[in-house]
Amino acid sequence: MMVAYPIELTLSEHGGVNRGLCQVEDGKLKSVAEWLNIAEQAGQLVGDGPQGHANLPAESLVSMTCWGFSPSIFDVIKRELTEFIEQQGLEAKSECYLPAIVQAGIEQGLPVYVDVACEPWLGVTYPQDTVWVKQKLTELLSD
Repeated sequence: MMVAYPIELTLSEHGGVNRGLCQVEDGKLKSVAEWLNIAEQAGQLVGDGPQGHANLPAESLVSMTCWGFSPSIFDVIKRELTEFIEQQGLEAKSECYLPAIVQAGIEQGLPVYVDVACEPWLGVTYPQDTVWVKQKLTELLSD
């Protein structure tokens, strides 16, 4: 299973972010793909997805790597990671994205159930995000 977040609750004011863009239907994950450098530009969300630079709907759900896996994922991880290393392992900036592994599992019929969060994601992508995260944590702890 995974916890998805509305994309607008996961952005940084200090630059673009990478997120797993999710397609969810009837509480199940239908697809997930890594998008890079997602940011607001001129009132529109944009990012670099599998087909290149594109606009993103504001209501998009994203993965913030909050997953719960059953042991069946380990066979998928082994196969996908082995293939990734064989194909891209010598590329210095290559990265095997977890959404690609989960997508391979979905394509094999492994169900992924989704719950949608309604609170903002608290995370530090840029050093400048630290002030806001500290403020939000202080507010949460004082309640």
